Amino acid sequence: MKKKTFLTGASLVIALATCGCSFSSNAAGDNVISSPHLQEKSDDFDWDFKIAYKEVQNTYDGKKKSSDAEKNLEDGVLFEGKYAVLMMDEDSDYKELCEAINKHAEARIKEQEKITLETTELAKSAYEDAVDNDYYFCGPYSYYENVNVIRVDDTLVSTVTTIDEFYGGPHSNINSYGFTYDTQTGEELKIGDVLTCTEDELNEILAEELHAIEEDEDQFYNLEDALSHYKFEPKESDSSDSDKAEYPYNWYFAKDGIHFIFNVYEITSYNFGASDVVIGYDEYEDVIGEKFIPDDESNYVTYHTAYDGSSKADENGIKLEFVDDGEYKDGYIPEKALILTLDGKSETIKKKFKSCSTIIDYYYVHKEDGKEFIYVVVPEEDESYTVFTYDITDGDIEAVGAKSHEISTETLENGYTLYPSYAFRGRELMGR
Repeated sequence: MKKKTFLTGASLVIALATCGCSFSSNAAGDNVISSPHLQEKSDDFDWDFKIAYKEVQNTYDGKKKSSDAEKNLEDGVLFEGKYAVLMMDEDSDYKELCEAINKHAEARIKEQEKITLETTELAKSAYEDAVDNDYYFCGPYSYYENVNVIRVDDTLVSTVTTIDEFYGGPHSNINSYGFTYDTQTGEELKIGDVLTCTEDELNEILAEELHAIEEDEDQFYNLEDALSHYKFEPKESDSSDSDKAEYPYNWYFAKDGIHFIFNVYEITSYNFGASDVVIGYDEYEDVIGEKFIPDDESNYVTYHTAYDGSSKADENGIKLEFVDDGEYKDGYIPEKALILTLDGKSETIKKKFKSCSTIIDYYYVHKEDGKEFIYVVVPEEDESYTVFTYDITDGDIEAVGAKSHEISTETLENGYTLYPSYAFRGRELMGR
């Protein structure tokens, strides 16, 4: 397998409209933009994707109590959970995709209902055992879930679901799972559908990439053997028999290539955490099918995160920084501007808003005419969010504008609330 020196791929259809505003200059010489606080619905920004969200909390309904008051349940809570499921607007032009995603959502919601019941019973049993044997109940148990659309175009939709689970013990477990749909048919794409190499060739590449990022020489001490159990079409097997067990690859597409996720305990010990390794689109020949490689004449959108004020640029060469306008209060920090830096060039968009996290969500948008944009999405406290738009075509930066949007939600019969996907405050779901 040789290194690739070119990119080819399919045409894509997702595009975003931009807004125009007037510019001035600041003392540092950066272009500065001031825009009015415009309240609009977010329908032109969510690309028909929605997030169905539900928060649950179950309390103890039994009669057992410890003689030691400190060992009783605080507020009686046995289990708490926050669920997030990807859905699509039924009016979407992608009928087959919409049907598949919503069908998958229905199944997932049923699974979540089962998780709630089973975990509550498990927590109840553990609590009563703690009372009977005079020890502390390690709870409440919890299950937090978040979902993000990572890449979307007219070839595929790739998502990642992250789950933070706690069932007692010294720590919670955070696991992520990729899922990819064919945009035209709605079918789930299998790893064998998108790669042109063999299992052995893939595992050889993965071993090379994983060893390249290892933090300790013993981190992947038995890696080749561990990878040999991953198959394009794994057979059902007894996972307790480690010598014969077979596992599916856990993967998704992003802007920089195809990513493979190995959650905690899968290929190394817990203290090293999960591994997310990428095979770049232009890194090897005869690995990723040409159909799934975006090119310079395509429309596509990818999701990313950056850290406020980080001195290190992310994988796209981007740094983002909020300009504070006051002190932290009630979960938010008042801000007066957002600065985007790319390859040493900076642009500032002036706008008053409030931030609630140092982790910033943004979307890279590539249009078929070669234009490139960054859309930074900042949730605010008044059930709205602000979108900051930058044009980064050919490595130059132009501050396009900032626009605020109301979050239009819908309450479903099953107790879930439907949010526009890119306005959803999913990050608040994670962590106990």
